[in-house]
Amino acid sequence: MPHKYRAFLWFALVGVVACDRTPYQPEIPPCPPCATAAPTPAPGARTADPAAGPAASLGPKTPPPAPATLVDPRDPEAPEDARRAPVTVEALYEVRAVGSPRVSPDGRTVLFTLSTPDLKTGKTDTELWRVPFEGGAPARLTRHEGADFSPLWAPDGRSFFFLSTRQGGAHSGGVQLWRMPLDGGDPERLTDWPGGVEAPVVSPAGTHVAFVAEIFPEAGGDPARQKALEEARQKTPHRAHVDDHLFYRRWDHWRDGLRRHVFVLELASGRITDVTPGDFDAPAFTLGEPGLAFSPDGKELAFESNRDPDPDARAVRNNTDIFVVDVPVPGGPVGAPRNLTASNAGFDGTPAYSPDGRWLAWRTQATAGYEADRFTLRLLDRATGAVTDLAPGFPEWVEEFRWVDAGRILFVAPVKGRFPLFSVTVADGVVTPVAGASHVRQFDAAASGAVAFTHTTTGRPTELHALPSGGAPVRLTGFNDAVVAKYDFRPARELWIDTPDGKRIHTFVVLPHGYRKGVKYPLVLNVHGGPQMQWSDSFRGDWQVYPGAGAVVAFPNPHGSTGYGQAFTAAISRDWGGQVYRDVMAVTDFLSKQDYVDASRMALMGWSYGGYFVNWVAVQPHPFVTLASMMGIWDLASFYGTTEELWFPEWDLGGTPWENPAAYEKFNPASRAANLKVPMLVLTGEKDYRIAYTQSLHLFTTLRRRSIPARLVVLPDDGHWPHPVRSMPLYYTAHLEWFATYLKTATPGTPLLKRLGR
Repeated sequence: MPHKYRAFLWFALVGVVACDRTPYQPEIPPCPPCATAAPTPAPGARTADPAAGPAASLGPKTPPPAPATLVDPRDPEAPEDARRAPVTVEALYEVRAVGSPRVSPDGRTVLFTLSTPDLKTGKTDTELWRVPFEGGAPARLTRHEGADFSPLWAPDGRSFFFLSTRQGGAHSGGVQLWRMPLDGGDPERLTDWPGGVEAPVVSPAGTHVAFVAEIFPEAGGDPARQKALEEARQKTPHRAHVDDHLFYRRWDHWRDGLRRHVFVLELASGRITDVTPGDFDAPAFTLGEPGLAFSPDGKELAFESNRDPDPDARAVRNNTDIFVVDVPVPGGPVGAPRNLTASNAGFDGTPAYSPDGRWLAWRTQATAGYEADRFTLRLLDRATGAVTDLAPGFPEWVEEFRWVDAGRILFVAPVKGRFPLFSVTVADGVVTPVAGASHVRQFDAAASGAVAFTHTTTGRPTELHALPSGGAPVRLTGFNDAVVAKYDFRPARELWIDTPDGKRIHTFVVLPHGYRKGVKYPLVLNVHGGPQMQWSDSFRGDWQVYPGAGAVVAFPNPHGSTGYGQAFTAAISRDWGGQVYRDVMAVTDFLSKQDYVDASRMALMGWSYGGYFVNWVAVQPHPFVTLASMMGIWDLASFYGTTEELWFPEWDLGGTPWENPAAYEKFNPASRAANLKVPMLVLTGEKDYRIAYTQSLHLFTTLRRRSIPARLVVLPDDGHWPHPVRSMPLYYTAHLEWFATYLKTATPGTPLLKRLGR
């Protein structure tokens, strides 16, 4: 349940983010400038160690107003939408995903990825494209049956780097780094690392590329030794996972002695150096930003890593720190990394240097062990060592950020069901919304301040947009226009629903295909995971295929959600089944009384924490005729013993099960199994090491022993996030069949067992 999850490749089809329509007003005017000038480090100067004492604060203590909006103007009740075909699982997989925008050094061209799923083969082809920033016809750059992704410009703008699954080389396997001229020609393979590489970063001069690879520390950074160790492990007939410490597995794979290290490739010579040797992960495991960056002079590399001397503590405390290391010179030794954030016991990560080299910025959290603490921006003056908290009063999480120039940073933040773009000036810490960019999830910025970004809404798939500095947004791609014209992708309406204790819960509602006023429809209410995240006005398969089958879909943001202030987010910790339950029951009660909802046909579904919440509701009073639990927790104590990031339950539940058994019992569904009453769909992944699939087995066994109708779907090759093309069709189909049985919605065209070849 980490906070940094971002989907890979075509997973944007399953869940992305969208635009803002909600006013967001400051309480008082921003404070005046309060920064003082400081020297810029000379080229090649080492980053000074942070000065002792607390960080200075820079910026206003109150939030800025909301950005201008990008909206879907359609009326959810418009009768003409019924003339289009309803969205089915097959229709959903006609949608193509646009992502990873990268603006060229001269600001004239945008690189991006285009992913095309193939439902019949279960595969996705991802290719690289280019389009003029000012608009024009997009042009395809790569052709490969597989994945070309993570584009990065060479500093001269004449070529680009990318990752690819294409093969070639003595050790080839997995993803490798490639380079290709912008104007055409064959791509050149730059790495041949056993098992593949990830997270490339190009030095400002274009002479080096840093990347991350998994290695056995005893290989010493030598790819030949690494391959020999892997081959020896494969040749033996004996198999076992052996470890002496925690973090023996992560997300969906066993560690088996492997560690993530940062390597630097010198392009002229092909020499590769491990700059983070030792029994540590660097950067720390993440599903988000790469966590490493070159200084503007290319002589220093910053990265994030948890180097707690106690290996077990790395699973208990998410104390990732920012380290810097000198980029190695030919024939020179590898220097020892220096920890710049040792004074902060919370998370520090995603470092980025200012273009002039004066500042090093990163995201930080103040509270040790609390992964859902508010993310803020922190600056280190590399010449003086002075540390500054930039805009500490900004109330929401700072997520992805980019330096625009030496004095300004752009960042996205969750705000009331959207992810708007903001600008913060380094001189005074004043935050302002970026007009015309009220939904930005993936973005890149030119030095002029021009921005390329992806945009979507509930009823519109992702497309690429450009925002010239000081101008209005322009859509650059329309890959999904024909699909949108063909199918009835439904927009969302928004409600703020009062609760008995005076709270208001922001809720999105999608009306079914063919909606007619006065007709009552079944309701599917979807609770998000995290639990500290937000549903947003975004294109998502769940919110299209169930309305396509005739159901109303609602997705609320109850307490615990991000985007409504940190106090609202923090309220869920140690109260998993309390206020959230009251919030969701209030939303359900309100919707059940609307003239478009049939209160006798309502279902609740959820994934991850949402799956836990469904399980909790299952043993509480509720009005639902059926429930669907995905990757959910059934027994809190055994969840603690099988998950990997122990800091999460220790904070959110309140300690360990043996130190505080009452906390694990207070909201434990398994202890109340006698209260189970309604049929349940239970879905899980066998390689889910965040919430072990045995939780779902336990729940299913309990349901059937109590003679309650249930269906168990176990995806044998999937973890916490099922594969978007091989497995998500099974996920959708399982739900459609279940809802057809208990809500009387339309049955899917292809039954689940037929999809499985039976």
